[in-house]
Amino acid sequence: MKSFWAALMAAARLVTQARGSFIAVAFTIFLGSIVIVAFRWRLILRALGCKASVLDTLLTYSAGLCIGNITPARALGADAFRLAVIRSRTGATVKPAAASMLYDRGSEI
Repeated sequence: MKSFWAALMAAARLVTQARGSFIAVAFTIFLGSIVIVAFRWRLILRALGCKASVLDTLLTYSAGLCIGNITPARALGADAFRLAVIRSRTGATVKPAAASMLYDRGSEI
């Protein structure tokens, strides 16, 4: 546990020494990438007949990132969570919702 806190403190020191403009640019690029991926997933869902909005996919994808970061099975936990949430938000059936995630994962390669 000591190594975790030591690494966390070292990271905090690095962040405080970094230029604010670099942090702002990195954060903007990160947020932009989330929006692009959510929009891509929406296009895939729409092509499979699901009525998902950009907000649906953006919120679901963002929450999936969080779940993926806190669960041991990163991709599996996040994808299962995304499947459940997008189904509840859009009323999509399992087959197209699961297929959309497979297509989305495939497009990342």
